[in-house]
Amino acid sequence: MTLEQWLASKMHNDPWSSAIDECIDACAAFERKMDDLPAGVKTTDAEFALICNRREAAVRQLQSFRHSL
Repeated sequence: MTLEQWLASKMHNDPWSSAIDECIDACAAFERKMDDLPAGVKTTDAEFALICNRREAAVRQLQSFRHSL
C-alpha cells in the first residue's frame, strides 16, 4: 500500500465539502455565462442549459443534506 493510499484510507469522505465545492463551481460557471450575455437577452443555448442543470442539481444536493440533519 502506498503512502497516498494509506492516507486516503484514514481520511473521512465529507459529502458536505464536495457538495459545496460543486455548488461553488457550478454557480461560478453560471455567472460567467450570464456575464457573457447582453443585458435582457434570453438564450436557448445547449451549453447554457447544461450549466443551468448542473447548478440546479448542485443546489438540490446541498438542500438534501440540509434536510437530512
